[in-house]
Amino acid sequence: MGTTEAVKTITVLVIDDHELLSSALRAAFAHDGRTEVVGTASSIADGIESAASLRPDVILTDRRLPDGDMDEHVAELRAASPSARIVLMTGW
Repeated sequence: MGTTEAVKTITVLVIDDHELLSSALRAAFAHDGRTEVVGTASSIADGIESAASLRPDVILTDRRLPDGDMDEHVAELRAASPSARIVLMTGW
């Protein structure tokens, strides 16, 4: 008999103010089976708060959000969830 290895699910927080993109990312990650979107946020402030409470493995965030540029707040995001890997996306 073979052994079964537990596969860790990678948790993801999506921070983007475009609902269509957030929904598409959620669907793509759900289809993958190895990742789970544990939360979404549409602003820097909500994203930092969500990162602190959810402690995701990965934070996938838009660079430009309604309340500013995320690149100016990466230190706050890292402090909120120190072990998370942060990926900044941009459309330009």
